[in-house]
Amino acid sequence: MLEIEKLDNRLYKSHKSFVVNLENIIEVDKSSNILYFDNGESCFVSRRKLRYIIEWIS
Repeated sequence: MLEIEKLDNRLYKSHKSFVVNLENIIEVDKSSNILYFDNGESCFVSRRKLRYIIEWIS
């Protein structure tokens, strides 16, 4: 996972199981800790990483 995250500065490890492209996030569900992407997919985000993602997309 760490090697993938280092490939591009747009990639971010949002959860122990997910690396996401921050530019593709279209919505954040803070109550459920879920990220939604422009292709219709979704994934979990850890509560600890949620603040950084919200600041980045704002």
